[in-house]
Amino acid sequence: MNEPTTLSRREFFAAVATISSGLWLGGLVMLFMSVSSIFKTFDADHATAGLAATGIFHRFETYQIILAGVSIASIELSLRNGKRKMWIGIPLITAAIIAIVITYGISPKLDTMRLAGEASSDAFKKLHGAAMLSYLAVTALVSLGMAILAISMFAEIPPRVFGDPESPAAPAGPATTPQ
Repeated sequence: MNEPTTLSRREFFAAVATISSGLWLGGLVMLFMSVSSIFKTFDADHATAGLAATGIFHRFETYQIILAGVSIASIELSLRNGKRKMWIGIPLITAAIIAIVITYGISPKLDTMRLAGEASSDAFKKLHGAAMLSYLAVTALVSLGMAILAISMFAEIPPRVFGDPESPAAPAGPATTPQ
């Protein structure tokens, strides 16, 4: 009979980091899809589309900051007494810093300009472009962070999980020889 296994503290927090960063990445993808859809739907009424998109961005920014904090804290907690090193969290930490800049620096300026009727100005377009590039950078960094986390977790899986016959931890069983 198979013995039930329990997660170690390190494995638990690595799983939480994976789930929270996955939700963060999924939220970014959904943000892009929903905002694109809004602007396509309200193509003739750019002001309404901008207002709707602003509401989505504000809600997402809160969601993003919370998930960034959970992801980074979970990575830190999963690193304690483990083989993984803190540099694993650098892409997510960098993404979180950019997200904070977007939330507290770029978005309020865009809102002020939009409400002042400056949405078609060159300054607005330049700042909006910076926001788009920042979101693209966050998406790439979260993806990279998730890949590094997955690789680091995979590197710690003991050989017995894969049934390595050379491993002393491999389950004992009848030896088979190829015919």
